[in-house]
Amino acid sequence: MTKGSFKTRETKGGPNAPVKAAPAEVLVMGQKTVAVAGTPERLHTAQELEAGVTIKALTGNGGSIFVGNELVESTNGYVLAADEAVFIEIIDLSLVWLNTDNATDGVSFIAS
Repeated sequence: MTKGSFKTRETKGGPNAPVKAAPAEVLVMGQKTVAVAGTPERLHTAQELEAGVTIKALTGNGGSIFVGNELVESTNGYVLAADEAVFIEIIDLSLVWLNTDNATDGVSFIAS
């Protein structure tokens, strides 16, 4: 079931009943560098997901990566330093945006 931008699962036995995860039918991966520091850029084009995305800042980054929505900037984004990662449970890759301290800094990502 989709509720807003998030998927929810109906379970028998109430909200605390265990949910068995189904194998992913989608696997998307790649790398993204931001061309202009201080300007939000979409992580990826529209791609429906079943679980979410893991985003990892590239090893050679000289500054921070800021993860968020289309309004992400250094003052409101989730901050990733080089080699740090975050998992975001989300239904579409196009909802994730990046911003950076330095042009050409970037991330790698894998999603299902």
